Amino acid sequence: MELVLDEAQTILRESAEKLVSRHAGPDRHRAVRTREHGFDPARLAVAAEAGWLSLLAPEERNGLGLGATEAALVLEAAGRGLLTEPIAAMMAAAQAMASGPETMRAALDELMEGRSIVLPALHDSVLAEVAVAADRVIADGAQGAALAAATLDRLLLGTSAEMLGVME
Repeated sequence: MELVLDEAQTILRESAEKLVSRHAGPDRHRAVRTREHGFDPARLAVAAEAGWLSLLAPEERNGLGLGATEAALVLEAAGRGLLTEPIAAMMAAAQAMASGPETMRAALDELMEGRSIVLPALHDSVLAEVAVAADRVIADGAQGAALAAATLDRLLLGTSAEMLGVME
């Protein structure tokens, strides 16, 4: 199947490729892969500034209101550049949170601006091992479903159709 991009999608793909060429690649991947987080928070901030984390959230919730094609274009560039930041998971969390109650608005804005790391609990095993510590939820030993607990600000529980809430 041939994918024919419109002008806006082409511009998005080209800008994603430029961002990745400036901030990623094998050398930078090697530099961050042994960090505690396994990624560079500064690169996550750059991705947020570029609007990547708000791609799937609707415009009425301060998102870009784009779709799966646009997300795929961004994620393809990120994958080529060996970005290890949790961009796809945070896109999904933003989309789910945007369909949740208005009380989640501040947490959603923090996520989309890259000021807070919010990841969805994708497996029942995560929920079984959630432990509340200080001001965040830590998914301890969560079979790769949650990133380094020390970096996690919030854990999204539930789905967009059946939102259980965001635990802090």
